[in-house]
Amino acid sequence: MDDYIVLLMLYFPLGIIGAWRWGTWIFKKLLSLSYKPITEDFDTTVSIVVPVYNEDPKTFRQALETWKASEPAEIIAVIDYTDEACITEFKDFQSQNGQTQLIITQTPGKRPALADGIRAAKGEIVALVDSDTLWNNSVMKEAIRPFADKKVWGTGTRQNVENPKTIAQNIFDIQLDLRFYDEVMPLDGTSKVLTCLSGRTAFYRRKAILPLLEDMVNETFWGKQCFGGEDKRFTYLIEATGANTRYQHEAHVYTSGATKLSTLFKQRIRWGRNTYRADLRALWQGWAWKHPIFAFFLIDKLISPFTLIVSLLYFIISLIFQLWIPAAIIFAWWILSRGVRILPNLTRRPINILLVPVYVFVSFILAIIKIYALLTLTHQDWITRRGKERKPQAGGLNLAMAKITTLVIIAALFLGLVLYKGYVTGVPTVELSSPLIAATLAGIVTWLLLSIALAAEGSTRNHY
Repeated sequence: MDDYIVLLMLYFPLGIIGAWRWGTWIFKKLLSLSYKPITEDFDTTVSIVVPVYNEDPKTFRQALETWKASEPAEIIAVIDYTDEACITEFKDFQSQNGQTQLIITQTPGKRPALADGIRAAKGEIVALVDSDTLWNNSVMKEAIRPFADKKVWGTGTRQNVENPKTIAQNIFDIQLDLRFYDEVMPLDGTSKVLTCLSGRTAFYRRKAILPLLEDMVNETFWGKQCFGGEDKRFTYLIEATGANTRYQHEAHVYTSGATKLSTLFKQRIRWGRNTYRADLRALWQGWAWKHPIFAFFLIDKLISPFTLIVSLLYFIISLIFQLWIPAAIIFAWWILSRGVRILPNLTRRPINILLVPVYVFVSFILAIIKIYALLTLTHQDWITRRGKERKPQAGGLNLAMAKITTLVIIAALFLGLVLYKGYVTGVPTVELSSPLIAATLAGIVTWLLLSIALAAEGSTRNHY
């Protein structure tokens, strides 16, 4: 009996974390029941604006044809002057279709390209679209419905990977379903403010966002110009004014998705930095707190990587100390719980049940990546979309320190759990007075303080 009590005490923190994660998930599922898409028809003019840089011409042409099928008022392509292949492709598209406009830009960056296109647009609504995004036939009709309400300044679309084949594409497709079912739908149903109108396809009331263009284009964070994350920036600029954003589930678009896991991981670093910058700014500025459920989602997203890592560390500790039954239970719970959570994807693609173990493994990698992204949120780099106009930002030493700090944080969590195990079992693995453990603790504390000091140096030189 005493052994069972010791085991219960040992795994009690993991149980608390598990209860929190599942309680949060159930809470989100209950909130999602309040989601109701707008079904009343609304008629208006729509201008499609697409920034283009280093895109595959065939993919771009395929996307153009799907947009044309929705009969927008115009399609405006803002293409970087170096992308000669896509310039040629669009000119050919123009020769066969009216109501198109080509803007060749020498100004690097997606944000200025979007601003140029929005200013040139004539439609009451502008659809900002990525150059590799495909539409179904009802996207535009469904997406403009919410604009009948003058308080709505932006609407988002449902997104999935077009015909996913590789592991990376299927993992990304699963993640997209989780985002829309477990985050977007609950927020739309309760708060009418969303965490992001994804740049793959989002619709905006042009007249309302024109005054926001300068803030979108010239965003800085701790004094550094921001490159990526324009979709999340636009979303939060709108919501900070008190306007609403909505989600239309039937407006379904598709993207190709990264074919390699390495590319997906690199994308996650960039997206993670963009997310943390925007979310921390929203909490800091205060407007997010006017929407308590929205603020809760932001905070939960901030801490979730750390709770996920604790679960992995418990599994590793169980293996190290030959606690085979708890280790087996943890692993089985991972498989079962992840299988339940990805049911929205499995209903579309049942074959993905075979990917659940891979998805579990990838989830832990992404948790580590998110911690690293948090530590490097001021770094600006396109990573997967570099070119001569998008060179990586200098800062190799800081990035190296951030990688080491990520490992130090994980090591500190691991050490804490090992010490907790010794305390619970009454058989300390190491003595706190041991020179080795004392030196390890001192090293961890020193490194963390040094990292915090370097981050603080940047924040004191500049403001948000």
